[in-house]
Amino acid sequence: MAELHESGGDRRATVVINGSAGEGDVGAARAAFDELRAAGDVVIRETDSAGVAPAVRTARSLGASEIVVVGGDGSIQRSAREVAGNCVVLVPAPGGTLNHFARRYGVETLEDAAALVGRGRVEEVPLGVVDDLLFLNTLTIGAYSSVLDIRERLQHRVGKWPAAAMGFAGALLRMPRGRFIIETETRMLERTTGLIWIGLGRGSWPLSHRIRQDLPDPAFEVVVLRELGRLATAAWLIRLLAGAFGHGDPADDPAIERFQARSLVVRSDDDRGMGATLDGDLVTLASPLFVSVVDRALRIRVPA
Repeated sequence: MAELHESGGDRRATVVINGSAGEGDVGAARAAFDELRAAGDVVIRETDSAGVAPAVRTARSLGASEIVVVGGDGSIQRSAREVAGNCVVLVPAPGGTLNHFARRYGVETLEDAAALVGRGRVEEVPLGVVDDLLFLNTLTIGAYSSVLDIRERLQHRVGKWPAAAMGFAGALLRMPRGRFIIETETRMLERTTGLIWIGLGRGSWPLSHRIRQDLPDPAFEVVVLRELGRLATAAWLIRLLAGAFGHGDPADDPAIERFQARSLVVRSDDDRGMGATLDGDLVTLASPLFVSVVDRALRIRVPA
């Protein structure tokens, strides 16, 4: 995609727009930052999902001290890998489908993100790490990777949300289960399950409308789906979706086992690798997985 303006070290911020994220409304993203661009405060670069990390890397090498990333959690995660641990400030701008990370830190709209450039408070936030990979919000192992795999294969034909629904249906029908050993600082569990969900920080279980105040932040919330039949799994999915609309709290559902940990090791006897997702990106990971928190790893702009 075309680059709108040449970058330079005299610019305060670079805006990287992932035009393939979410609904792909590049015009709306440009418009949100147009006033800053006209004033000479930002340079705007357009790219696709594969080009986000190289664009951020280029901006950093050219001296940008602040980088706005317009995209979903995957785009921001790939950007965070490029700037974590150094002085560059990242501004998360919600341009994807769910935008958990940006909204978690109070950035609800593109206009919110534009208002933060050079003005918002800088906060140092933790990141999760599994082996050598960083993540912002969540690591899942098991069924959710099947959901996303089906969604990505079908969304160009039927749309993202119908494809996601078909993905859930397909995962329910197949629901492959594996035997896992989960070891934390305080416990060792052996479970047969189709889903392990690991979220970073208090309130990270995305469909729960009640934030648990007893969870240290940063730490992981770990959710393990109990060994259920198809009908019981279908009933759980219905309750989960109902919880997304504020009916009940899926965080307390009897179909799941939920606990907290600062670090954990996940082992599987499946030598084909574990289907997993990192902030919605599909990956295959080998056993054992070593999952931990990196404190104050990323500098971001948040509302003052």
